[in-house]
Amino acid sequence: MSAPKEKKHLFFKFGKKEHLQSLVQEGCIFCNTIQFFQKTEQNSQRYDPDEALDYYFPGNQIKSLSFQGEKFEPTGVKSIAIRLNEKQYTHIFSLTAICLNTVKESDFDFNERFWKDFGDHIAVVVNSEKFIQHLLQKLKSENLPYKAGLVEYVNANEEAGEMGVFKKFSNFAWQKEFRIAICAPNLSKKNKPLILHLGDLSSVIKGPFPKIEELFKIKIVPKKGAH
Repeated sequence: MSAPKEKKHLFFKFGKKEHLQSLVQEGCIFCNTIQFFQKTEQNSQRYDPDEALDYYFPGNQIKSLSFQGEKFEPTGVKSIAIRLNEKQYTHIFSLTAICLNTVKESDFDFNERFWKDFGDHIAVVVNSEKFIQHLLQKLKSENLPYKAGLVEYVNANEEAGEMGVFKKFSNFAWQKEFRIAICAPNLSKKNKPLILHLGDLSSVIKGPFPKIEELFKIKIVPKKGAH
């Protein structure tokens, strides 16, 4: 039995022109705190008040609750969200990911919300493996614990139990997010972002490109003979 084929992804980064220029030309990696993404007063899809919940239980799955030894049945409870004080990770760096194993020949339409909420420019990571390797090596050299992976999107009416930094509710599934969660508690306590510098990345990241019709749809065509 052959081993499963490793999934490969094409990464994109949306943002303001000047920020993406810093990413491409200087390798500036800007990682905001988890608290930043939990903002509720902002009318933007960048923010999620349920970001990095530790546990979540929808109301239809809550039969009873116990508090200080007393058990009672909840009424009118839509959900219970639990957030613990101690966090394994404090900062996040995100990319938009397209899985090249499943995309054959099709147009990938970037949701209009990307341009509205994340920025009017886009950078394309043309060598995803090299970029991620370079970034993870930098984190290791700085002794910053991390975890990298795709976000799993779950149904808020069905999911129950542990959540964490790599689970979000399905209303955010259009973001197709790949993220790197990093532990930098000294910065988090001061509510400061983590900023890394990798040096010139123009050989692995192209752009930034403005929102124009030719880029609004990116066509992915497999090489002849590829399976």
